[in-house]
Amino acid sequence: MRASAVSSLWLFGLGASVLACGTGPAPQAPPPATAVQAVVRAPRSDAPSLAERRLLERGQAVHRERYLTPGDGRYLGTVSYQLVNARPSTIIAAFSRPNALAQLLPKTKQATLVDARGPLQRVQLVQGNTWVDADYTVYLERQSDEQIRFWLDRSRPHDIDDAWGYFRVEPFDDERTLMTVAVAVDIGSGLVRMLFSGAVQNYIFSTPGLIKRYAERWEADRRSREPAEVATLAP
Repeated sequence: MRASAVSSLWLFGLGASVLACGTGPAPQAPPPATAVQAVVRAPRSDAPSLAERRLLERGQAVHRERYLTPGDGRYLGTVSYQLVNARPSTIIAAFSRPNALAQLLPKTKQATLVDARGPLQRVQLVQGNTWVDADYTVYLERQSDEQIRFWLDRSRPHDIDDAWGYFRVEPFDDERTLMTVAVAVDIGSGLVRMLFSGAVQNYIFSTPGLIKRYAERWEADRRSREPAEVATLAP
């Protein structure tokens, strides 16, 4: 693995879901259930606690760090919650806009659709800074109007060892959506992990805030246009 790639790693974030039609080989089936999924598994019954809800109400994100070492893997994991002043459909739709990915995912320079079959697609991501880039591909599957899951495509070159997670939205009240971001990432072992694991976790933590800001701007813009659109349609 290139050490330079890890510093920009995060990525994929959950949902570079570029909704488009493509050609190419049929996407692989998702990997079988493994212990890795325990890192990011957050059943709907695993709702934020009362103390966490207070933090969410104040506009803060809540992070639950989880770690797992199945076999030779060394996974950094987190389940994060964030309240967003936007409808669930607005947040999900944001991930269908290719030009939005650079604002939704940390340090993303390029997102290219590799292929797509129905709700399943592969997206190649390039992330980095002035000096270095990271290049890898993820599968994204839109499972419903509320959830997208992702996992690393091991058949293509990649600068991380493994990744798995999901992105979920559900109504919180009439105005807000509870967003859940769950991630498990294996960045490798040895010196790379020692030097960059903290940075990777910080990038993961930053993602809900990026999505929140983008979705709220888009929602506000949509609402500002509604009166004009209604007036145009009026007799």
